[in-house]
Amino acid sequence: MKHEQFKRIWIPLSSSFYNVALHFLEDEADAEDAVQDLYVRLWNSKDDLEKVQNPKAYGLTLIRNICIDRIRQKNIRRSEELTEDRTGHITSPPEDIKAIDRESARRLLKAMQMLPQQQRTVMFCRFFKDMDIKDIARQTGLSNVNVRVMITRARSTLKKLLKTENL
Repeated sequence: MKHEQFKRIWIPLSSSFYNVALHFLEDEADAEDAVQDLYVRLWNSKDDLEKVQNPKAYGLTLIRNICIDRIRQKNIRRSEELTEDRTGHITSPPEDIKAIDRESARRLLKAMQMLPQQQRTVMFCRFFKDMDIKDIARQTGLSNVNVRVMITRARSTLKKLLKTENL
C-alpha cells in the first residue's frame, strides 16, 4: 500500500479509533498513545492492508486489542508493585492500601444494591462469578444482546453512583 492510499483510507478513521480507546482506557493521553500504536502497527503491516475489506472494522478490532493489552499490563504492574519488595520477597500490601481496597469494595457493593434487580444479577454473574455472556443469558432467560446491554447500563450507572460522595 502506498503512502497516499494509506493516508486516504486510514487517517480519516482516527477519531473512531480514539473514541474506542478513550472508552476503554478512560484517559485522553493513554487513548492518544494507543491510537499512535495502532497507526505504527498498521504502517508496519501496510503491505498486507490491501487485503482488508473493511478498514474501520479491522482498525477497531486492533485498537480494542491494544487497549486490552495496555489494561492488562497496567494491572500486572500494579499487582507486582503490591506483592514484591526490592529483593523479590512476597509482601502484603501496606495497611493504607488495604483500607482503601476495603472502602472501595464497600462503596461498590452499596452502589450495586441500588441497581435494578436484573442488572444486579447480571453484573454479579459477570464480574464476581466470572461467567460469560452466553451462560448468563441461559441462566437468566435473557438474550445475549440483552445481557450485554444490561451490563453496559449497569456499569454506566455504577460509575455515576461511585462518583458521588454519598456512598
